[in-house]
Amino acid sequence: MIKTNNWIARLFAAAFAIAAVAVTLRAAELNVGFPFLNKLFVFLRTFFYISIFSMWGFSVNGRIMQTQARRFLACVSVLAVFWIAVREIKYRFVLSPVIIRYLWYSYYVPLLFVPLFALFVALSLGKAEDFRLPKKAALLYIPALCLLGLVLTNDFHKLAFVFPEGSAVWNDINYSYGFVFYLCVLWSALCALCALGAMLSKSRLPNSKRLIWAALIPFAAALAYVVIYSLRLPFVMKYLGDVAVVNCLFYMCFLEICIQCGFIQSNSRYNSLFRASEDLPVQITDRAFNPVFSSKSFEGFSRESLEKATHESIIIDGKTRLSTIPVDGGFAASAEDISAFMLAKERLAAVSEELTERNLLLQYELEKEQEHRKIEEQNKLYDLLQNSTQSRLNKIDLLVKEYQQETDEKKKTQLLAQIAVIGSYIKRRKDFVLSSYGTSKLSPAMLESAFAESFRALSLLGIKGAGYVEADESLTDAELLTRAYDFFETVAECVLSRAKYISASFSRINGTPRISVCTDCELGLLPLQLSGFESAEIISEDGTRFILPFEKEAEI
Repeated sequence: MIKTNNWIARLFAAAFAIAAVAVTLRAAELNVGFPFLNKLFVFLRTFFYISIFSMWGFSVNGRIMQTQARRFLACVSVLAVFWIAVREIKYRFVLSPVIIRYLWYSYYVPLLFVPLFALFVALSLGKAEDFRLPKKAALLYIPALCLLGLVLTNDFHKLAFVFPEGSAVWNDINYSYGFVFYLCVLWSALCALCALGAMLSKSRLPNSKRLIWAALIPFAAALAYVVIYSLRLPFVMKYLGDVAVVNCLFYMCFLEICIQCGFIQSNSRYNSLFRASEDLPVQITDRAFNPVFSSKSFEGFSRESLEKATHESIIIDGKTRLSTIPVDGGFAASAEDISAFMLAKERLAAVSEELTERNLLLQYELEKEQEHRKIEEQNKLYDLLQNSTQSRLNKIDLLVKEYQQETDEKKKTQLLAQIAVIGSYIKRRKDFVLSSYGTSKLSPAMLESAFAESFRALSLLGIKGAGYVEADESLTDAELLTRAYDFFETVAECVLSRAKYISASFSRINGTPRISVCTDCELGLLPLQLSGFESAEIISEDGTRFILPFEKEAEI
């Protein structure tokens, strides 16, 4: 059970002390006949009120953790100071009855909005520090603003305060209440009750239902005061007629009790925290490392150790880790038993050493495996190169033997030129294999370059011609480009000893890619079909045109 009797008694004692000082200063102001002393008492009383409410505002700004709740409580403090300041201006510095009356009406700014801000505080509880109220909560400003507008415009309708008929001066001495005044009182009471209910519903304290009576005391006292004040009894009007101070004091007590009860979360209950943290070795010190709050389980550490721990955590006796972090006004230190951790660290070190050895062995095996795969890939690539050009290499062997046996220089020159044509093909064909290894796309410019080199070799035999490759992104399939070059080479080799002109064109006709080879001599389809180009077509017009359309995927 949370022990609250002591702090509740102290809180109410402080409230009664403030009220006693306020009543004493007011009585002294009214009964002392010396003008200088009267003014001094007025100044002291105003300074006392403003200091009390300002200090409370600064204190909640440092205690409340939830950002929005802290801002609304600060607004309550500002409105309280505003109320006191307006009241003093009304009584001490203004002579115009109209301005005095409107300063009186402005009392209802804090009267209407302080309870509303208390409700907003309650709605912000239990949320994250950056929580913002939903936009629909702003609708609660509407009734408060409407009531405030009715009060400020009372001179036109007299619905809040009713002045006697024929009164020459309307003031706050001779008047009666209208129904708007009672609506304002009802609004303030409803907001305060809703705030208390919201705080109770969101509270997770086990004894929050027992603490409600403490929060209800200032609330009930405020209602009783309003009722008594509305009766306008002479004693009350003379000594307790300071509505601004009394209401601000009641609201401050109400909100402070909610903070102390835990309905409004704060970070000021360090004594309770450290008493409850018997098994948690923590300590808070001042800037000189003198203990301020300390749990029972926190061992005594030297000032030198605490100071050294501000830079980085230190290990003491090989089993305790001491850490210190700066906080407002000092340092927070914590001691952690790490003996189990150190034992686990030693075991992990042994396991790590074993794993390192295994890792080196696995790395060695991986390197060997990579070397083996590299050799396999190289062999595979070599086989691809060999298979793609073996037939032409055999043909070159035959031409070399024929060259060695030939005695006619002219024929020897032709044989060398044929070897150059086939050699240029072998070179370019290997480029196609190497470039397409591991990819399915090639640039059409590669086929165009291969055509150019082949035609340079054909020029050694006196064969003229040129090649054309359409620059189309769709004509980039590596197998398609390779097969087109094979088709061109097959046709060229078949007419090598007879042709005077050869041209090649690779393009897309009616959506179908094809290779077209023209020559000035006749040649049947049989040699091409025997070479694997079964779908080749022939057109005999002013020479012979061989066409290989790539209509089927199998042909690509």
